[in-house]
Amino acid sequence: MGSRLALAILHSPLRVLLDPGICELAYTGRRTGRRVRLPVIYAKAGDTVAILSGASDTKTWWRNFTTPQPVWLRIRANTVTGIAVLARPGTTGFARALAIYKARFPDLSYEPGDRLIAVALEPGQEHPDHA
Repeated sequence: MGSRLALAILHSPLRVLLDPGICELAYTGRRTGRRVRLPVIYAKAGDTVAILSGASDTKTWWRNFTTPQPVWLRIRANTVTGIAVLARPGTTGFARALAIYKARFPDLSYEPGDRLIAVALEPGQEHPDHA
């Protein structure tokens, strides 16, 4: 499914076809300064969202998060904000994000070259949870 089609569905009443499981990630590109919107598969626990970029050698969007960056997530028709950063293997953030993702997707096998983004949702927002 193309990104534009997935985003259109996420903004329509048909979003139940994709959600929970797929949300919209929006951020400002570090180099371009343009707003980027992508459908991503996510897992959430508490105020942390984990996003896996599989086969990352074929993608570049995750590179925007080598340093912490503000993001907007549209989860279940709600927009929440947070700070996203690339979780690096061997760190506590990586272990927590991977545990969140594996709890949601138990058949996941994290492969070398995959990238994991951890989003700390800002406090004081209503954080939609999985059903």
